[in-house]
Amino acid sequence: MLGHRPEFKSDTVLPPNHYRPVYPKVTPVDNMTFKQEPVALSCVNIYVEVAQDIYQSFGTIRRTQNWVDAVWAQVFILYANDGFTVQIQKTKIWDDSYPYDATDTGGALNQLKDALGTSFDGNLAHLMALEPYGGGIAYVDVLCFKSYAFAYSAVYTYYSNVPTYSWTVEVLAHEMGH
Repeated sequence: MLGHRPEFKSDTVLPPNHYRPVYPKVTPVDNMTFKQEPVALSCVNIYVEVAQDIYQSFGTIRRTQNWVDAVWAQVFILYANDGFTVQIQKTKIWDDSYPYDATDTGGALNQLKDALGTSFDGNLAHLMALEPYGGGIAYVDVLCFKSYAFAYSAVYTYYSNVPTYSWTVEVLAHEMGH
């Protein structure tokens, strides 16, 4: 099923009082060549929640964690290629009593946000579940606003290593990038 590519659906949600961040100042030098002033970038830490359906597909915490680490490693390669350092700070694998029962991406995002508030280890919380209703959703421009730093991605249990395309890597990277 490597060639299967679902219709890409991605939604965004603007938090209340949303504004666009101020981006680095670009200054002209050397006859129309532009040089960007240095910007301090640090590591972005991700808190990952893994839905019970993914755990059930792999059968054990260890096999599920190995899969999560391998998939996210592919996402981190894409970000590293653009100069960003990203890592998993903590992973929660739901092996029992899964608390979320949403039937669409927006509901999944809201349930994650309501459950965690700002009490999670990382700059961004990302819930991943098997692809029951497809796509993903995330708030926009909120990496520095923990109360809205949430994303949801519907994934498959298979993926391909970069640079080969795979839905799972694409949706995780895309939603995190909002």
